[in-house]
Amino acid sequence: MLVRAFLIWGIILLIESIVVILVVPPTLIVNAAHNEEALIAGTLGEDVAESLATKARANFDSWFVDTGIMAESFHLFVPTEANKRKSAGLETLAEGLFEVVRRRMESLWNLLFVAIQRGHGFAMWLPMLLPFSIAAAYDGATVRRVKLLTFGISSAPIYGAAMHAIVILAFFPLYYAAWPFAVTPLVVPIWFIALSLCVKTLIGNLQRM
Repeated sequence: MLVRAFLIWGIILLIESIVVILVVPPTLIVNAAHNEEALIAGTLGEDVAESLATKARANFDSWFVDTGIMAESFHLFVPTEANKRKSAGLETLAEGLFEVVRRRMESLWNLLFVAIQRGHGFAMWLPMLLPFSIAAAYDGATVRRVKLLTFGISSAPIYGAAMHAIVILAFFPLYYAAWPFAVTPLVVPIWFIALSLCVKTLIGNLQRM
């Protein structure tokens, strides 16, 4: 059952990524990045927004621009004007198709930059939220210990629901990374709190072996 849940949500994630790359215009993703930076600045301050954008740009450039990976991807799928001229009689063949491919490639790289920036946003919240998750897990272990000592009942349906909720929440960062619209940075602590509460519920209702 758990494997099937992972498979289903993984397939949905793949479909989301493909749809975003094939359908969403690259300018929309760029605008989403700018709007999200404005949301971060309005919520967490200008310094935080600038820091996240700088780190994301530095990582993106070092991983994909400086290494030539991004340029090579365009070179492989989109012929240059020189290459078109070398193909005598085929200069205009599928010219419209190559323009579509170029825009899809731009969408892919723009989305990857947004994903890196959001990844830094996640990392920024972790030191503040990890103590909360540890406390929630400890509380769940305490509840289970009390149930064991008092012969309390651990609910199997609640345990199963918590397990499925954790699977869904585990995929959330990936869905968030591939989402082509601006999102408030407060979604990260909300997600983390929800995940911690689900972990607490799961531990508190572990089934006796």
